[in-house]
Amino acid sequence: MNLPDSGTAQPDIHHGGSASAPKPSVAKHVVQADVNHFFSAPLYKKDKNRVARLAPAQSQSINTLRAPTCANPHSPRDGWELAMALLRLEYALTHPYPRSKLFTTITFVLIALVLPVLVIVNIITVGHELVPSLRPDFQQNDTVPSWWVTTPLAPILRRKAPLCQPKDFGRGDTFRLSPSLFEYKVLSSWRTDTNITSGDEGRVEYRGGSFNQCYVYSIRFDLDIIESTQTLTVAIVCPVSPVVAFLETRIVFAIEVSKDIVGQYYGYGIDVIGLVGEESWDYRRIVFAMMDVISTDSLSILDRNRVDWLSLSTRAAVNEENPVFSTTNIMAKNGTGYMTGNNTMGEAEVYRATITNLMRVVQHAVQLDLSNPGSDNIFTNSSAINSTFSANPPPAGIDPNTWVDKNSFRYGWVTAPHSTFAGMLRAG
Repeated sequence: MNLPDSGTAQPDIHHGGSASAPKPSVAKHVVQADVNHFFSAPLYKKDKNRVARLAPAQSQSINTLRAPTCANPHSPRDGWELAMALLRLEYALTHPYPRSKLFTTITFVLIALVLPVLVIVNIITVGHELVPSLRPDFQQNDTVPSWWVTTPLAPILRRKAPLCQPKDFGRGDTFRLSPSLFEYKVLSSWRTDTNITSGDEGRVEYRGGSFNQCYVYSIRFDLDIIESTQTLTVAIVCPVSPVVAFLETRIVFAIEVSKDIVGQYYGYGIDVIGLVGEESWDYRRIVFAMMDVISTDSLSILDRNRVDWLSLSTRAAVNEENPVFSTTNIMAKNGTGYMTGNNTMGEAEVYRATITNLMRVVQHAVQLDLSNPGSDNIFTNSSAINSTFSANPPPAGIDPNTWVDKNSFRYGWVTAPHSTFAGMLRAG
């Protein structure tokens, strides 16, 4: 039986015997199978001319030979072709990168040149990161010695100091100043100090400017008989740049140390005045000592056993030689109340000197905290005590020995012949 001639010699097969014909070699089967595989792949179906260029001799036998593939996928030839394809950075289904190996070569050359430089720069600059330095005091526009200038590091490689990020300053913020006596709340802040309009209010940048132009202009005194506390709300204005704002701070005095500013400053169990030596000029010892004794006068004189009120609230302008009380509200124990104005205090008139003394000591303490004490501040000028405080003797009909019948946290009791701590301060 003869098979149809397809362009390739076929052996004749007869009954009772067989003709010996040369069998195609394994290598030939492999080549023809590979060509058939490449022709059926999507890449080469799109470009049959490329197939013809790659294997023109095998293209004729593609239609006649369907031999099984016996190729070794791990042959040296296939491994070499895979390595070359990786070096060409060739996509399997598209085409090589432009300029073939040039891209890869340039990449490796650049890495070889740049990487050692980066390593050297990293080694040289290690340990030269600028970090903030905490100092016990603050001086505006002060500089710190540049310790890094002595290193052999080239100036071009030195790290530059980062720009300081300005502090936001606006309504609702709370902060403490460097003396750290009181906590302030921002009521409003303004972007200009001339021809102020409502549109000028907003958050402003604070760059470390001093508050020494700020001053106390009003204080409100609130007496709570039930809680046995006296609260002074201090209003502060900063009229000129760099800080244009209205601030507020509250100071509470009480018989119980946990409610009083002395206990609130460091904690109930710490003696604030005893933290420093008796001979020390630490301003906190002087400030808390003054507030301790003057508040003892006020807490004793405005005691629940002496006044017939539930509460008393009065506000005064203190940036005058004598405080001017603009409004006074009194709530009696029976629930009735009334308000007075025009520097009159009604039933509280007898306690004007007591309230004024407490307002003055707080005013001077806040001014000191703002770095604007003035020449007549009692904490920087002891001779101003007599002109600042009233001796505050008891009115007629009240025993001088019971006018102040409470002891201070630090200094005990009032000693005769004085009837108040204010009188003792005036006497030296």
